[in-house]
Amino acid sequence: MASATPTPSTSTSRLAIWSLVTSLIGLLYLLALGASGNMAIAVFFLAGFLGLSSVVGVILGHIALKQIKSTGAKGRGLAIAGLVVGYLAVAFWAVNLVVYPLVVAIPYYFGGGFN
Repeated sequence: MASATPTPSTSTSRLAIWSLVTSLIGLLYLLALGASGNMAIAVFFLAGFLGLSSVVGVILGHIALKQIKSTGAKGRGLAIAGLVVGYLAVAFWAVNLVVYPLVVAIPYYFGGGFN
């Protein structure tokens, strides 16, 4: 005779998976732009907008951890990895958002233009 009691879900949290995926997309995109060397200003701001996928990854990671804690689903490590990668990408994005305009503006201001 079959048991009537339901078994707890042992599936991996989809939010944890998406947290890691979106964080990696943001980080890899920003690193690819940084490695390309000479970035145009338009490309820089495009990277800023696409880098926001890491913010989505951080949000999903926090929601996934809360969900995993309450439901007992798997994927805690994925959610934590999504948070770590997401926060690293957000920090990288924020530093570039401040530093890159200064690197462009200071030589132009003090040197009278680009030679």
